[in-house]
Amino acid sequence: MKYIILSLLLLQSSYATVLTLDDLLESAEQPKLIAKSIEEQRLALQANTLADTSAEPLVFHNTLSRAQSKAISGYQYEIAFSKELKLGNIQSLEQQQNRLSNEAYLLEQSQQLIHFNNALKNLYHQHCLDNAYLDYFEKAYQQFITLYSKKEKAYEYDE
Repeated sequence: MKYIILSLLLLQSSYATVLTLDDLLESAEQPKLIAKSIEEQRLALQANTLADTSAEPLVFHNTLSRAQSKAISGYQYEIAFSKELKLGNIQSLEQQQNRLSNEAYLLEQSQQLIHFNNALKNLYHQHCLDNAYLDYFEKAYQQFITLYSKKEKAYEYDE
């Protein structure tokens, strides 16, 4: 049984690889998917901007009411058309305002991605430092054990 477990452990360790910071960032970020998502979001926001700032064509209103007076009795119809006219460059200013707010939103999304990458890098570097500290303390502990055993032998021999 020991040989089977040992052979499985050796087989598994042969497939182990070192995970570098670049590998970690690439697997966490998946830049093509994120770039595609941000681009699709930009296009959707741009389409919303154009839809929100465009003037509607003619708007049709109609109402039907019944008059209830002594002199007039019957139905009254009202039909109206309206059109919003944006004077000057109001439409282009609204589009520019919406475009700039969309760009700010997309920059915030990119900034969150950068913060995530920086936090991931910091955690990776902290892990590397922790491993280095652990190695240092293990070496110091081994040196202490060696020194302690020498002192113990010296004590036994009354030196």
